[in-house]
Amino acid sequence: MDITVRRISAATKYEQCLFKKNSHSLNAYKLRFRKDLTALKSSKTEFALDILAGELDIDDFVSFDEKDLISKKQQAKDSELLDSELKNKMGKQFPTNINQIKNQNVFVGEKWGISESAAKIDPDFDVE
Repeated sequence: MDITVRRISAATKYEQCLFKKNSHSLNAYKLRFRKDLTALKSSKTEFALDILAGELDIDDFVSFDEKDLISKKQQAKDSELLDSELKNKMGKQFPTNINQIKNQNVFVGEKWGISESAAKIDPDFDVE
């Protein structure tokens, strides 16, 4: 199939899918069209190439959330920033194993790990 025919076919299918999804509101249709056009024109996203190559279905592209219209590189960067921000908000490093947990309870070290003493667990435990 000729590249021009593929472009026209893809554009026609895109317009039909977008209209079907946003037929309830002309403003929603226009807004989404502008955002999609920006994403398609951007060389960083490669959406246009993926659609023409058949790697991305137009129905899938139209159903993307607005946050998905950025490049994969930018999505990864945003995800890393979100993770680091979340870790900073938590403020402390979590232990990697049970031996790093500090607790007010009385612990007894055993051959197989750490456990609470019998006196701490059983209130009727009689120590003589």
